[in-house]
Amino acid sequence: MSNLLRAEFFKLFKSKAFYVCCLCMIGSSIILIFTYKLLAMMYTPEMLNAMTEQMAGSGLAVSGTEMFMTDYTMVTILPLSFTGNTFQLLIAIFTAIFVAGEYSCGAMKAIASRGYSRVSIFASKFLTTAIAADLLVIVGLITTMIFAVIVFGFGEVPDGFALDLFKLLLVQFVLNLGVSSLFVAISTVVRNMGGCIAITIGISSFLPLVLSLADLIIGKILPESTLSISSYWIVQVIAENATFDFTSTLLTKGLITGILYTLFSFLIGAVAFKARDIN
Repeated sequence: MSNLLRAEFFKLFKSKAFYVCCLCMIGSSIILIFTYKLLAMMYTPEMLNAMTEQMAGSGLAVSGTEMFMTDYTMVTILPLSFTGNTFQLLIAIFTAIFVAGEYSCGAMKAIASRGYSRVSIFASKFLTTAIAADLLVIVGLITTMIFAVIVFGFGEVPDGFALDLFKLLLVQFVLNLGVSSLFVAISTVVRNMGGCIAITIGISSFLPLVLSLADLIIGKILPESTLSISSYWIVQVIAENATFDFTSTLLTKGLITGILYTLFSFLIGAVAFKARDIN
């Protein structure tokens, strides 16, 4: 197992795809910061007050303007870096290249022929990909923090900030571990790099829309039902936990979701890897 892990980490840090994804993560984080800078320049306090008064006078809800009423600093922007699906898209692309690509080029068949157990081979690939995914997230977070401080300043540190930051990072790393685990399982089952990229990007981008539509249909059929399928989708849980205002219920849900996705994905991937021949 240790030899397999050394070999996997050697391939990881020799992988051009990993460094390209890191550069993309840096670029997307910089774009995020300057997007908020542009919003702060466009939506001045005077404009926001006028919009609020106009909407209130028309009997409309004013909550739509609240997203522009934040005094942006590094402290307020950091949780927002987990919203959207940029992290998940880059993890999906990297996982498809790093895992499924080895089936396409015959490298996985060569590894399997050396006499290692199938479970050990899959576990080493699974663990390496999970660590690589969290490294991508770390690169994005560090870039966001640096440019947020440069553009907006650090900001006022609220009481309990260190504990809230620890909770945020803990739950987000566990959830992104679940995301990368899911993509490893898909790549192991599909075993085609192009197909895996298409499937994982589709899951990241379009599945939330499908699940939201399913929620609407359920609401129409069962008006009294509180069932929400989309609330169990891991990307939705990531967005819910992109905050410093944690409740024990929210934090527990995030940790349990990430762990369950990880365990389920490992089980599916290991069974698929062991059951099928490697061509």
